[in-house]
Amino acid sequence: MGKAERTLRSYGYRLKTIAKYVDLRDVEGVKQFISNIKGTNAYRESYVKAYNWYIRIKGLQWEKPKYRFEEKLPFVPNGEAIEKIIASSSRKYATIFRILVQTGAMPFELSQVTLKDIDLEKGTLNIRGYKGHASRIFKLKTQTLDMLRVYLDKDGKKEKHACRKHGQE
Repeated sequence: MGKAERTLRSYGYRLKTIAKYVDLRDVEGVKQFISNIKGTNAYRESYVKAYNWYIRIKGLQWEKPKYRFEEKLPFVPNGEAIEKIIASSSRKYATIFRILVQTGAMPFELSQVTLKDIDLEKGTLNIRGYKGHASRIFKLKTQTLDMLRVYLDKDGKKEKHACRKHGQE
């Protein structure tokens, strides 16, 4: 269906939740259930998206409800707060946070970086795009590159993905 595994899992979770309370074939009942969900309109819209995939797969028809919601601006800590977070982190997470700050990459994008994506000679990091982002190559600052070298020498070379949490697959 062209959807990421994580998206399909979340759709499955939402459809199971709906099915606990309403027959999924009862389109009007599902609409009513979704409209009564406690939460934001963005949360309700996530249920609409999941049910819409169900409708398409089953060949059913419905008039999809629309929920208007406003995207909130994310909280971005100031430079001093970021430096405090990095300074109080372990070597691994300080390196990860420093790369995220320098590149602006999404955490998931960084978690997909493999050792092949890192060129310590040139000081570059290749990041594959996710969710509409283009793939890109970053030239790392000397401080960040040094942190990455130390991390890789001590911890990172045992892992398939250089910046992934242990046990995350």
